[in-house]
Amino acid sequence: MSSVSIDDPIELKCQAGFQMFAFEGSFGCFRMEATLELLEEGKTGIIFRLDRRTHDGYFISLDLFKGVAQLRAWGSGPDGSGEDMMQFKTLQAGYWAPEQRGRVDLRVIAYGSYLELAVGDRVLLSLADQTFQQGSLGFYVESTRVRVSDLSLEHFESPVQSDEQLANG
Repeated sequence: MSSVSIDDPIELKCQAGFQMFAFEGSFGCFRMEATLELLEEGKTGIIFRLDRRTHDGYFISLDLFKGVAQLRAWGSGPDGSGEDMMQFKTLQAGYWAPEQRGRVDLRVIAYGSYLELAVGDRVLLSLADQTFQQGSLGFYVESTRVRVSDLSLEHFESPVQSDEQLANG
């Protein structure tokens, strides 16, 4: 297990459109904690286990004003699939009452197929999914500015048991 903490806040911005900001390296199993604060109207979220070439991976869409989180698996269709080229599946959604509009303390855990998002001390999303196993980790912003502070990241070794072994004993 390795850990990284970043003490100084980071400001991420994208004036128009959509932009991703990812840490160096590839992550399979990890725990990331951070405070996100929207500095302007717009959208933000978390990306993880993302393939840098295809941009396939998990996206957690966050509405920091309404208190909505949606975990999606984004994937690319086969070449020549036209309208079906971008495929996404909403895996789970959760809602919370924001204590401070536009600001949230969160924790994301990915361990084997187990995925979790906690807001404050409350687990909001919790599920098992095997769509993506490894990839980039970071944030996205869509026509906004976001401040990321109190960032810590722990990288874990993959679990020794497979999901099938855990289910069957």
